[in-house]
Amino acid sequence: MPDRTNTAVEQTANDWRLFVIIIMLWLGVVARRLIGDEPLHVRKLLGELLLSLIFGVGLWALGLLQGLNGLQLITLGAFSALGGGRTVELVLRFVAQLKKG
Repeated sequence: MPDRTNTAVEQTANDWRLFVIIIMLWLGVVARRLIGDEPLHVRKLLGELLLSLIFGVGLWALGLLQGLNGLQLITLGAFSALGGGRTVELVLRFVAQLKKG
């Protein structure tokens, strides 16, 4: 019988680290929205959730989650959730200011 190799989709589905980091990032976004002073806008919340999804996939794709045990992964996810969204927001504002001149 031929040796069956896992496809990229199967490898992603079997890597629990990706899902843990994405859940941690999403929880951070939702928590910031719930305790923040700004009114809750569904469109902005969904945008932040998508940015955190992209950030989590980026961490996974770069291999930064490999070799971490559960506690290290949760710690990375918690710190990323706290600062990652705000960092992305500041970078986007900076780029917008550069475009304005």
